[in-house]
Amino acid sequence: MIETHSDYYIERIRYHIAKGDLNTDDVFIYYIEPDEVKRGSKPIKIQINSKGQYSNIPHGYSTNFRMKETKNMTDILLKNLSENE
Repeated sequence: MIETHSDYYIERIRYHIAKGDLNTDDVFIYYIEPDEVKRGSKPIKIQINSKGQYSNIPHGYSTNFRMKETKNMTDILLKNLSENE
């Protein structure tokens, strides 16, 4: 059992599932979502198919972190390249 807040770690797990290094039956990911009614929290299982794709995503779970960071890095690299020419 591993607890993480690392999007990078989750993305690497998805990568290895898609690559065939990990079996979906061996990976269990749970997102802990606030439960306002019960004034607590509830675990929601996030399923990843054999292609490494999410097959269900809880409402509060964000999957855009890595994409946004990659875009931000690409934008700044391109800006810096154009300034150096």
